[in-house]
Amino acid sequence: MGLALATLVAACRTQASRADADAAPAPRVAASDASAGNKAFEAIPLGTPYIPPQCYTKTKDEDGRVHNPCFTCHADALPPNYTADSSLQLAYEFGPASRVNPWTNLYVDRRSAIARISNDEIATWVRHDNYRALPERLRTTPAWDRDGDGEWSGWMPDVAFQFDEAGFDHTKDGAYTGWRAYAYFPVPGGFWPTNGSFGDAMIRLPEAFREDAPGHFDLRVYKVNLATVEALIARRDVPIEPTDEKALGQDLDGDGKLGEARVLKYRWKPGDGSMRWVGRAMAQQNADAVHLAAGLFPEGTEFAHSLRYLDVQDGRVRMAPRMKELRYMKKEVWVTYDRLELIASSEAAEKDESPTKKRPTLASSERGIGNRAGWSIHGFIEDAEGELRPQTAEEHGFCIGCHSGSASPTTASSRSVASRRPLRSSAAGRIRRSAICRTSASLCGPTDAANTPTTSSRTAPATSSAPTMNCSRVFSTVTASSIRGKPFVSRPT
Repeated sequence: MGLALATLVAACRTQASRADADAAPAPRVAASDASAGNKAFEAIPLGTPYIPPQCYTKTKDEDGRVHNPCFTCHADALPPNYTADSSLQLAYEFGPASRVNPWTNLYVDRRSAIARISNDEIATWVRHDNYRALPERLRTTPAWDRDGDGEWSGWMPDVAFQFDEAGFDHTKDGAYTGWRAYAYFPVPGGFWPTNGSFGDAMIRLPEAFREDAPGHFDLRVYKVNLATVEALIARRDVPIEPTDEKALGQDLDGDGKLGEARVLKYRWKPGDGSMRWVGRAMAQQNADAVHLAAGLFPEGTEFAHSLRYLDVQDGRVRMAPRMKELRYMKKEVWVTYDRLELIASSEAAEKDESPTKKRPTLASSERGIGNRAGWSIHGFIEDAEGELRPQTAEEHGFCIGCHSGSASPTTASSRSVASRRPLRSSAAGRIRRSAICRTSASLCGPTDAANTPTTSSRTAPATSSAPTMNCSRVFSTVTASSIRGKPFVSRPT
């Protein structure tokens, strides 16, 4: 934890070798500024917004101790991530254009301005829900119609933030939206309450993965397909509720017969077909319309992630209704292992041969940005008045700094927590389950009485987009239910 804090604190601390501490803050961005023209995509302007400020962290603190926060993102990954950039832990391998830290807004000393803001003002601000109005504003703000087709063509936010005990999201009339919240280990240095933000994460698979063979919604089918995704990404067996394999036509536990499965066995091998999707997705897999491989999500997979302020009520830290950002990713196309390896090797060769060349990138405030690995990324951020607006093309460039070209996992799903294993921290030793910040029972389901003491459940107001949080310790790792909908924690891998 200390390392994570050192990463951000050192990045923002004024030192002689950095830009002038009196640098003016960035200009305020109003809602209409997300669009400037009438074309679908534009080139990212001069600069390297895809290099985040953490990459300019001073690795030596004021006491002369050396830290290595770079390991968080830069490592030698497992296929199908073929990025191998652990050398960046030892050296800044920036081209000339990247060697000057452009994030001047981090150097502004705002302590006097912050001191003038009262606690009541802060509480009023963070408790205002700025999410619910976003879909209508997207439909009715002409300036955001970037491609000029008369409508908003990007992702229309449709998470209802009304989760049941298993983590599934529902509309007001009780219908399933397809979104499911899950628990994950936040990236060190980001999304920890001690750093000022709460973050949640949701996944949604395409309709075919939620339906039985005839095409009707089937929660049992959806749960099995979600467990299959988890097994493929984490490359481990996944416990499931007792499931009739005959009804699904698939040997889930790998025992060679169709009976009752209580575990989904990870046994993927290239080309052997031992792991398969169930329901209507099975027919699509047979027709090569969707695919299955270790370490990869199927086409059409979606992720949503809200980054929120903290709220304190009754002495407890909670996830505030107000969002700082709303982020979205969708797997648009299937990219094979061979293609991913070719992309990684080509980028590495280009970097060696043309170190001064910047990454050519196209983005759009309406349609987002691609990450070269089959995903599109969309983002919304607070404007000067506190309402959410589409990110500009340049701001979308910031997204691919983490979600492309890094050996770190690109989504929180690969850091989802596993079942019935203790969480350990190198800084604090073993952390008891009772010390983990948990969501209320209305989101995560019943607690494990043998391991977790009972705590009072609080229901989020119907007008709030924030899941209610009940935190006994501030350094949380769990902000939503797991993919399987159980409130458990695990040792990070």
